[in-house]
Amino acid sequence: MAGLLLSRAISPIGAFVHGDCALGSITVGGSSAFNATATTAAQDYQASCPIAAISLQEDSSGKGINDLVDGKIQIANAELPIAQARQLAKTDLNATSIGIIPFVVIVHTAVVGIDSLTSTQLQKIYSGSVTNWKQLNGPDLPVKAVGVPRHPLVRVPRLNNLCWGLA
Repeated sequence: MAGLLLSRAISPIGAFVHGDCALGSITVGGSSAFNATATTAAQDYQASCPIAAISLQEDSSGKGINDLVDGKIQIANAELPIAQARQLAKTDLNATSIGIIPFVVIVHTAVVGIDSLTSTQLQKIYSGSVTNWKQLNGPDLPVKAVGVPRHPLVRVPRLNNLCWGLA
């Protein structure tokens, strides 16, 4: 999955995105996956440009894009492919790829007999329809998905990107 910064072409925002010091305030919202990175970037920027005020809102890619389109925020963090983000926004936005979000599936060593998982199996694990490894021809042990986002606007894009190959 790619990480994106989405913005409208407004001079203080453009200056922020391109690293120039700008007077004013900016509100950044969107994907919680970028909150730590966005917080660090905001602190670094404000340290070098004390005339700027940056506030961060953590939610989901979809809400961030909607808030950007509605003028509630100036920059949206999204963990969506650029084309999908633009389609969701229903308008042309400036999109800058800023990184890749790694996704790793780790299975406990007690789960023997399962050497790989298909996209369909991952979908069933993350949707909660698979609750025991024996449902996937593994041992009689419960499945516990750790780090699964609980907010539906976060969960759906991740599952779409991971399980249906939309990334």
